[in-house]
Amino acid sequence: MLGSGGFHPTETRHTAGVIVPECGVLFDAGTSMFRLAGQITRPELQIFLSHAHWDHIIGLTFLLVPMLDRRLTRVRLYAGDDVLHAVRHNLFDPQTFPLMPAFEFCPLQEGAEVKVEGGVVRHQKLPSHPRGSRAFRLEAGGSSLAYVTDTATDGTYTGFLKGTDCLIHESNFADGNEALAKQTGHSCLTPVARIAKEAKVGRLLINHMDPSYTDPVPFDLSPATKIFPKSEFAYDMMSFDV
Repeated sequence: MLGSGGFHPTETRHTAGVIVPECGVLFDAGTSMFRLAGQITRPELQIFLSHAHWDHIIGLTFLLVPMLDRRLTRVRLYAGDDVLHAVRHNLFDPQTFPLMPAFEFCPLQEGAEVKVEGGVVRHQKLPSHPRGSRAFRLEAGGSSLAYVTDTATDGTYTGFLKGTDCLIHESNFADGNEALAKQTGHSCLTPVARIAKEAKVGRLLINHMDPSYTDPVPFDLSPATKIFPKSEFAYDMMSFDV
């Protein structure tokens, strides 16, 4: 868990980034990408982007040096066409970042899976966040990991998560902030725990907490653990087995 926070970094949490070194897979590329160099175990990397908001893509600019010095020899970016367009023309506009790394841009096709080292990644659109987002599910070595961020818990993706060994899911807000969650297309804690229970996942790691929660334990977790006991907060540089 390279970065477990949302919107902007804090003293304790950087923004999105989850790496599975054994598969050469990275989910999102936020401000936590400065930590990637210490986690590289192979020269090729497949990056899956949930959407194009800055806290999920800004770290792509941090990959220039590892690619120039050949610690990374091949980097493929997987996302929807609109997200890849934003990366090309907004993030790497010559006025703001004059040298684009030699990424390979790989548009995701709806319903298609992507082969990775030892497994596959499947994906599904999440329509409830402004401009949309995308959930990912990695299946490799007999285990499964799902990554869901920047979405309301609208029930449209529960089936996609069924039986996942480990679910990484945002809870941008504590309970009691439902109106703000609806306005911003994010989730509160209790509905996330219900999704985990309904999908019968093995474990729930909660990430992408609003950075206004500055304590290491951002808010009361008990509403989640009462519904789904295997709930816990993710934190930066947390390693976990699936």
